[in-house]
Amino acid sequence: MKRIFSIALILSVIMVLALSVPVFAADPTQVDVNWSGSGSVGGVVAAGDDSVVSWGASGAGVSGTFTSTDSNNNPYGYGVDSVSSYMVSAVTDGSSFYQVERTDAKTSSYGPAGQMLFSFIGATGGSAEMAMGDSTNYAAMVSATYAKPKTSSGKNFEADASSFMLQQWVGNGNPGTPTGNWAGFTSTGSGTALIDCMSSEARFGTTILGDGAGCYTNADALLNGVGTFRVDAEGSNGITTPSDSGWFIPGDGSFGSTSFSVVANYAGSMSVADYSVRVQ
Repeated sequence: MKRIFSIALILSVIMVLALSVPVFAADPTQVDVNWSGSGSVGGVVAAGDDSVVSWGASGAGVSGTFTSTDSNNNPYGYGVDSVSSYMVSAVTDGSSFYQVERTDAKTSSYGPAGQMLFSFIGATGGSAEMAMGDSTNYAAMVSATYAKPKTSSGKNFEADASSFMLQQWVGNGNPGTPTGNWAGFTSTGSGTALIDCMSSEARFGTTILGDGAGCYTNADALLNGVGTFRVDAEGSNGITTPSDSGWFIPGDGSFGSTSFSVVANYAGSMSVADYSVRVQ
């Protein structure tokens, strides 16, 4: 049973920064960080060879919590522990990110690891918030946030600023340079944004943005001001959009043979009832 859990932290927050004692333990199974102030805070948590979580926040005002737990459970004797992490972050005139990479799997049954989740918020002339987390195990990576802490407005992402960006990407490969099925949304603009992305999921051959994980779909957006909301996806065998639009875009089995991109520019108020995407 693997019990390696290493933590690297970079801390320069002015005012209040509280770290639980286990952060500095020789062989911890959990790390908890709380922060409030101005400046920057961040770290990298490597749970053995099972997952790596990177996170950070910086700005004129930052506050939030981060927790990560390595269960050290090795279910079914597959040699892969279950690991979970969660972050709630708020910034004023700043930015914050959360990234997880699933680095181990029961390959013979579920295919290779390499799945990633990346979330980002940024704001100038105002504030932005996010509440996001994940769990990884021998079979998949899931970002189920049902019944877990949310932003001030009860969402996964929100902003109220003269300029903001809210973004999430999930799939196989490195953020920005995916090498397998992937999907993501990007919201930029001036004004306000409220976005739900309750559940996403990635496993070898399948990526789901905003849907799945055994939960009902809650992938919506309410935007007001001037901006752009876009959803992009790329895959090998097929892409399915929500049932209200009913798109199925087939591929030939090779990566990049099927893709989907919708870009909505708005001035005023715009709502998106369901932007979820399934990619294979």
